[in-house]
Amino acid sequence: MAYEEKISSFDNLANEIRILDADAGIRLDAAYSGSECFVFVTRSGGGYAVAVYTKAEEAGIRVPGKRLLFRHFADQAPLLDFVRSVAKPPLNSYKY
Repeated sequence: MAYEEKISSFDNLANEIRILDADAGIRLDAAYSGSECFVFVTRSGGGYAVAVYTKAEEAGIRVPGKRLLFRHFADQAPLLDFVRSVAKPPLNSYKY
């Protein structure tokens, strides 16, 4: 079983992104291009990688579906702007 910890505010989310390890990640509920989706944030190549997937359902569990976007951010400021623009209130995010 994977370890997950809820991130309850955008300030905490920004801090968790800042200190994110290369072997960790963050998942949040979002809306992108008119679809409910998951956004995954990881460290990659000196910056951050963001993957956006639609939400699908398997055996009654929400899972990532079709990939809508994969994008690299060189630093935290534009990444946070993107996350802020797609995050669904109330913030529902987890670090893993």
